[in-house]
Amino acid sequence: SPSASAPPPYQAPECLKSLRPNAKWDVYSFGMVLLELLSGRVYSEVELCQWHAGAAGAVDDQRGRVLRMADPTLRGEAADAGSEDALLGCFRLAFACCAMAPGKRPAMRDAAALLDRIPVPSSASTSAVETPPY
Repeated sequence: SPSASAPPPYQAPECLKSLRPNAKWDVYSFGMVLLELLSGRVYSEVELCQWHAGAAGAVDDQRGRVLRMADPTLRGEAADAGSEDALLGCFRLAFACCAMAPGKRPAMRDAAALLDRIPVPSSASTSAVETPPY
């Protein structure tokens, strides 16, 4: 159970220290949502701190562990399509956005650019849901 002093899961840890929101709070929230989409579960601040306690580049160093964190369906689809590197790239971005120190989080513009650069396997385009134009 979360402590009374812990922020809700999608709010940046520093939001408890300042009433003045900033863009890095949104980056943190984006990272938490992305992490939840990738893994199928909500991560606590404690779990994120434990992850970030590892060395920089931990996603690459712990490829198997990160892939096991992925939602089983997503992991299976990535393995079948040979797109595990794309899945790891998404996790790398999610963890960067969820960095405990705001200064270590990318700007949202940079996060969006990184997301655009993650390769989408050709098989994903046939199973993707079409987004209606607005």
